[in-house]
Amino acid sequence: MANLITYEALYEILRKEKYEKELQKLEDSFFNDVVRYLEEKEALTESQKSKDSLFSKEGEKTQKQLENIKKILIEIYEKRETKIMQHALVSSRFNEKNLPNMLKEEILFYKQIKNVLNKYRKEILESLISKKIPEIKEESFVENQNKEKPSQKEENLIKLIRFLHEIPQFIGDDLIVYGPFEKEDIASLPTMIADLLIKKEIAEEIKPENS
Repeated sequence: MANLITYEALYEILRKEKYEKELQKLEDSFFNDVVRYLEEKEALTESQKSKDSLFSKEGEKTQKQLENIKKILIEIYEKRETKIMQHALVSSRFNEKNLPNMLKEEILFYKQIKNVLNKYRKEILESLISKKIPEIKEESFVENQNKEKPSQKEENLIKLIRFLHEIPQFIGDDLIVYGPFEKEDIASLPTMIADLLIKKEIAEEIKPENS
C-alpha cells in the first residue's frame, strides 16, 4: 500500500530538512509516492479546467498548489543534496562508512561523489606529500565534450523526445542528472530513460522524417 503524500506532509519534510542537521528518514517508496501524488494532482487540475467557471477557479487554486508542491520538492532535493555532499566529504576525509537515512538512489549519488573526492585527494594531496607534481587527467570530461556527433551505435542508445509535461530534475540509472524540463522541451536521452518517460506519457518520441 502506498504511503500517503500530502501538501502538508511535504512541507513538514522540508521544514525538518531545513532545521535538522541530519538527513530525515523517508519511506523507501518516497519517490514513487511523490510521482503518484503529482499525477493525481495534475489529473485533478485538468478535470477542473474542463468544467464551469466555479470549478475553473478551483482548478486555478489546484494548479497554484501544484506549482508550490514542485517548488517544495526542489527545496527538499537541494537540502538533502547538500547534506549528502557534506557527508561524502567527511567520509572521504575520515573513511566514515555510515549512510544515515539515504534512499537507494541517494546512496548511488553519495558513492559517486565520494569516489571523485577520493580520486582527487589521491592525485593531488598524496602527490604533493610525496613531493610529486599532481597530474590530473581529464579523459572522461574531454571525451564527453568532443562527442558532438554520436556514432551509429551511440545513436541506437538514445532517443529524441518532446516533453508533454513539465518534469523536475532527476538522476538517471547512469547517475547523470537530467532536467529540469519544461513542457514542449526537446531532448536526446538514453533509450531506457526515454522509454520510461514515454510509457508514463510524460514525453513522446520524435522520429526522423525519413524513418
